[in-house]
Amino acid sequence: MPSSTFSSERLPSAPLLATLQSAFLLFLLTVLALEIGLAARGIRPNQEDSESLWLHERARADALGARALVMIGASRILLDTDLTEMKRQMPELEPVQLAIDGTSFVPILRGLAQDRDFHGKLIVDFNDYLIDSPQTLPSDNIAVTWEHDFEEDRAHPWPRFTRMEDRLQDLVRSHLRAYADGSRPWSALTHRILARHPAAQYLTILPNRSVDADYRRLPEPQFYLSRISSTLNLKIHYDHRIPWPLVMQTLAGYIARLPAHSNAVYLHNIARLNDEIHAIQQRGGWVALIVSPTSGLVRDYLEEQNPRPFFWDLLVSHVQAPALRIDDLALQAGFLCPDDSHLDRHDKSAYTDLLMQQLRVAGLDAIPQR
Repeated sequence: MPSSTFSSERLPSAPLLATLQSAFLLFLLTVLALEIGLAARGIRPNQEDSESLWLHERARADALGARALVMIGASRILLDTDLTEMKRQMPELEPVQLAIDGTSFVPILRGLAQDRDFHGKLIVDFNDYLIDSPQTLPSDNIAVTWEHDFEEDRAHPWPRFTRMEDRLQDLVRSHLRAYADGSRPWSALTHRILARHPAAQYLTILPNRSVDADYRRLPEPQFYLSRISSTLNLKIHYDHRIPWPLVMQTLAGYIARLPAHSNAVYLHNIARLNDEIHAIQQRGGWVALIVSPTSGLVRDYLEEQNPRPFFWDLLVSHVQAPALRIDDLALQAGFLCPDDSHLDRHDKSAYTDLLMQQLRVAGLDAIPQR
């Protein structure tokens, strides 16, 4: 009979321990080799834009009360706005970035409208096409999911192991180049180390969730054409022997022939949008709709798809909140988007200054700080 509860038979055998140690050492060497390879390519670690980080900022939007200056929308307001400049210009407010790349502002606005704890200032990066059709966002849409998870966490405020695990994961990944700007170890290996033409790191995700884009690091015109291809949902096969002006002329002609969207449900959706804005205003909050800068073919495409007289002008005449065409003012001031959709990081501060000027004119300064 064993003299101790901890029998030697229950401990891993020496060969098993050696195998586990070897596997762990191999894992560490693989991680180290990948990090060294990425460092040689000039890749820098940065913050991962995770759900955990968004949930933290979403909770801040409530906790700050009337001092919160919240932004919702998609990639344009993520890349274009300089939160440090916002804070410098209005130190009494705390900028909170809740925009989510590649998704709609609608679920977040709806959540804020229904949230009795939110009575801050809200900037909505508005796009006509997001409300020119019935709201049929899938349940797995990232904005729907993250807002739902926030509401679940608020309803059950006790610590949850999954949230603690997510925060620990964020901490680790923010120090690894393999996860820089949304990458993963396999994609980092294949696209940044082994590829003949490695994918450049032109995005830097900051701890406040805003994003810096350095377009000087990208190969052109390939990247520009890939962006236009994505916007138009069109496959573009570029032959460098074709004169660039002819390429642009062909794409402009394609855009000009596209039929405009119907605004049959637009007015109905404006009414719903107005209800959500009014709910925030009734609690002492403040809301402004802005149109972020675009240029070139993307601007032409948006204008053709949603002609202003039948979309934007309807919005302005019905919505009971400031609605600002910052894109027009930015274009007049000489702000051009390298990919026609987003500003370069070198223009962020000056553009944010322009944005804040217009928000003050629209009444942001007049809102009492409680």
